[in-house]
Amino acid sequence: MAHIRFASHLKQFFPKLCALEIDAATVAEVLRKLETIHPGLSSYLVDEHGAMRKHV
Repeated sequence: MAHIRFASHLKQFFPKLCALEIDAATVAEVLRKLETIHPGLSSYLVDEHGAMRKHV
């Protein structure tokens, strides 16, 4: 189970963001599920090569 919290500045782009728990075995699975819940969010979390951004 992953406990996810978001930086407040992301709310200007994704107003419905809130802390949540995601049942996932890997970070990649968490990212896929987050993208399903909040389309477009993954571009703020991973770069064009699929690597996690430094601020994540």
